[in-house]
Amino acid sequence: MPFEVEAVGTFYRVLATDDRSQRIGQFLTSISKIDPGATERVFAAQRYLHQALWLGYAARHPQQFAGERLLNLHKAIEVLYPYSGSIDNLRVSLAEQGLKKELVELFASLAVLRNSVDVGHVKLGTMTSAEFNSFHKFLLYTTQLTSWLIERAVESNAAKDLENNTLAKPDAGSPSEEQDRTSDLAKTMSMVDKWVQDVDPLKPATFYAADSRSLVSEYRAKRERSEKNKKKAKKRS
Repeated sequence: MPFEVEAVGTFYRVLATDDRSQRIGQFLTSISKIDPGATERVFAAQRYLHQALWLGYAARHPQQFAGERLLNLHKAIEVLYPYSGSIDNLRVSLAEQGLKKELVELFASLAVLRNSVDVGHVKLGTMTSAEFNSFHKFLLYTTQLTSWLIERAVESNAAKDLENNTLAKPDAGSPSEEQDRTSDLAKTMSMVDKWVQDVDPLKPATFYAADSRSLVSEYRAKRERSEKNKKKAKKRS
């Protein structure tokens, strides 16, 4: 009896159309010029990115391995820019690279969502249909963006600064108080949808802030307020 197979659902694909062969050579040349300690971080980030990519290739449907892919993307960002459990530290580090606010927030969302989709911690309940679609689009966008961030860290020699980053790596089993407070999945996903619309993974020239100094100052002020609030909370307890 004849039958037909039909793909049902929504699938997003981000395609890069430029010539990668020349860029691979440039990447290898650039990475040979940076400090060994920074090189280790870049290789670790690349390994986590590749793990996320392989899980995506092996998946038979979009939601399979989605949480594991998210976790590996988060590790790639964390190993490049350790943020000591405070997402505000991560925001400041990325803003100091000149990235625009929407892109900074997309990377920061990796840290928030890591604890909201049954990856870093248990989760009760399920996503709504809208959250599900937004999450998978976010996952594909941030995969492409993480690849770009690693490449940029090497080619711009920003990787030389990685050795000077004195922030300690956070304990993956002990999320910060800020992460606990901000891990509202519905709130985060509603903002992620907007940020994704404002960032085109195929146009890296648009990833930079028009006024990066103001953005860095904004995030530093936010970090200071957060630290003061934590100190007040500890005194009350």
